[in-house]
Amino acid sequence: MSSSVLGNSVARREDPRLIQGEGVYVGDMSPDGTLHAVFVRSDVPHGRVIALDVDAAHAVPGVVEVVTPADLDIEPLVIWGSPPECARSGLTTTARYVGDPIALIVATSERAAADAASMCFADFDPLPVVVDPEAALDRDAPQLFDDLAGNLALQERAGWEGDPLEGADVVIEARLVNQRLAPVPMEASGCLAIPESGGALTVYLSTQDVFNTRDDLAGMLRMPAEDVRVIAPDVGGGFGAKGDLMVEHGVIADAARRLGKPVRWIERRTENLTNMVHGRAQVQHLRLGATREGRLVGVQLDVIADLGAYPGVATWLPRYTLEMTCGCYDIDRASASFSSVVTNTTPTGAYRGAGRPEAIQALERGMDLLAAELGMDPVEIRRRNLLPRFDTPHTTAIG
Repeated sequence: MSSSVLGNSVARREDPRLIQGEGVYVGDMSPDGTLHAVFVRSDVPHGRVIALDVDAAHAVPGVVEVVTPADLDIEPLVIWGSPPECARSGLTTTARYVGDPIALIVATSERAAADAASMCFADFDPLPVVVDPEAALDRDAPQLFDDLAGNLALQERAGWEGDPLEGADVVIEARLVNQRLAPVPMEASGCLAIPESGGALTVYLSTQDVFNTRDDLAGMLRMPAEDVRVIAPDVGGGFGAKGDLMVEHGVIADAARRLGKPVRWIERRTENLTNMVHGRAQVQHLRLGATREGRLVGVQLDVIADLGAYPGVATWLPRYTLEMTCGCYDIDRASASFSSVVTNTTPTGAYRGAGRPEAIQALERGMDLLAAELGMDPVEIRRRNLLPRFDTPHTTAIG
């Protein structure tokens, strides 16, 4: 019997319950007394909130609380690996992308909360906008954070110190865009926070990582981690986008703690498309050199990664792109770099392979261009450069 699941039929125990409609998601959970939350979000990509009119929202029947940035007393969120200069407040007074949360409505029904949210009006002092990651690096580009010089969150380089293409008979160069995409899981984000006796909290999250989200949530709430219990019920897809805590989760948990009642937030689909972290979003500059016979001499890959408005795990995900520069090919010299920059767009995060498929797209597109330049069969040029069979660990030219 094979020790691998690959190529073998594997019976899945969870399927019957899910396909018969017996799954339990955050949206199915509503303990007695549950209050419902809806966020008020920025409709400008960059601007300071100079006035926030919530008077009409208070008057909507069923509204229990209207939360503004001044009402919050929680710590900003810093995702591991991202610059502390870009710590993200639960509700912001400076919007940095369309969808940035600026207020929260808590009501006895989701309909009442949504009605009240539609009656909140913000007056913005508009700020300059930059949405192109290459333009964000320009000397005179609009700055998203005062303490983040040049919108650059992280920059790294690895590999060959000199020109990796020295001695190549043919060199192809290409600017490639690995486009931004929205993950669109079957279930959007969801959070249900329930206050417990003694000041503890139980939080049901549609999440891929209960332990790190528990620790980050406890940090936002200034609570001991052992007093915060995070539970993931059935989760309708994540693909990486549900791997980290969202600032919204901290705001919902704080509201439940303050009101002493369960509070639930279910992300609407339009909200999901503009707010859940996007994926990919790289601009790649590739140079690939070879001999006339189609033997690869070297590769250079320089990546500009678009982090969107707030750096998170996407800050360092291009490391995987860098490490995968050589792919499955036997290349003697390789040089790679990445620059992670912020822009006035939806934040990006991990998505299915997280940085590695981006490297393969660049390299394989380069192989096709090289084959065309040499007049060779694209299959043959790959065959000539595949790594030979090896029985011991192999270190690529990038390290």
